[in-house]
Amino acid sequence: MVGSPTAYGDVPGPSGISAHVPVGRDTVHDQQGVRKLVNDVLRRVLGLALLVVLIGGCTFAGGLGTPPPGDPTDPVATTLPTDDPTDATPTEPPATEAPTPTPDPTGIPGLDDDLLGTDGRLTVLLMGVDSRGKQITGRTDTLMLVTINPNNGRVAMASVPRDMVQVPIGPGRSFGSGFVRINALYLTLAQGASKRKGLQRMVKAMEYMSGIEIDRYAMIGFDGVRSLVNRIGGVDIKLAQPLVDRSMHVVMKGKRGLVLKKGKNHMTGPVALSFARTRHTDNDYMRARRQQQLIAAAIGKVIKNGPRKLPALLKAFKGNIITDFDIRDGATLLALAKTAKLNKFKSFVLGPTKWAEQGDSRYNTRLKIDVVRRMFQREFGPVR
Repeated sequence: MVGSPTAYGDVPGPSGISAHVPVGRDTVHDQQGVRKLVNDVLRRVLGLALLVVLIGGCTFAGGLGTPPPGDPTDPVATTLPTDDPTDATPTEPPATEAPTPTPDPTGIPGLDDDLLGTDGRLTVLLMGVDSRGKQITGRTDTLMLVTINPNNGRVAMASVPRDMVQVPIGPGRSFGSGFVRINALYLTLAQGASKRKGLQRMVKAMEYMSGIEIDRYAMIGFDGVRSLVNRIGGVDIKLAQPLVDRSMHVVMKGKRGLVLKKGKNHMTGPVALSFARTRHTDNDYMRARRQQQLIAAAIGKVIKNGPRKLPALLKAFKGNIITDFDIRDGATLLALAKTAKLNKFKSFVLGPTKWAEQGDSRYNTRLKIDVVRRMFQREFGPVR
């Protein structure tokens, strides 16, 4: 949980927000400088197995328009059941019952209330921004909540499509209308504030929207993605059907474009980035599912590689991530990640028609907020 948000407007803010000040080794001359460098390195280690999931968050604006909600060509809209009741008016998040204390069955040192909060599980807000260079800021074209239940290792991921409007972000407040959508919310919250305050406000807004507790946040830009995947030796992802997008800026077997076969595909950094970006053959909702696949594959690879790959990963992380994980959480998070059931994680993309409906224009959507909050309570709610 983070501090309370302050009031804010409904227009996108500027994008020039400082994100990271690297500490060069040649600038460290005294004891204070050494401590600063050590803390900088340690901060990149902590939560490595979880933070690497952010490689799925580097998506891009532009391209084909999102199909209107309920379009029969939308595979998500046609496959998700629609038997849940709808509710067009945002309501207050459901009250969370006081958890019943239970013994800690995990045996993982350091899994305390500081990390797990009051609900007994770890939930992280992941944000991917379309930024290049060292300024990690911009529209959050990827917005995802990832949770793990430390009692049984169950993992759930929920992606919020970037075209959402009228999103409840506080009592009596909602964000988004027309072309101002949820992917502009962070820039709005960060106006006139430090990056830390802007991210804390974002966490509070997402807590209100979902009705659950969020323990940590992490934001990543574009530049570290390809390097990060390459440094873990690539990832293996199994596809149910071929995926071909010749418009992607990647070269495979001497030809331009993304070409993946049905079954197992080994992806290098550039291929994995294209896999996370592409939507020209379907839409934003299917892209969000691919990002979740990539997340699970990346976590699994980091766990498999173990400590020997840490030095290379530290280099890849430098300057490409902002997070509030504490340096003391590193060993605990690595141990927790090893318990994650990544092959059976639950995937949610909050698109139409089960989770959302048409918004105030043809190409935006709004959440069926009561339906969404019930899902979050069921899959992301208290476990103690």
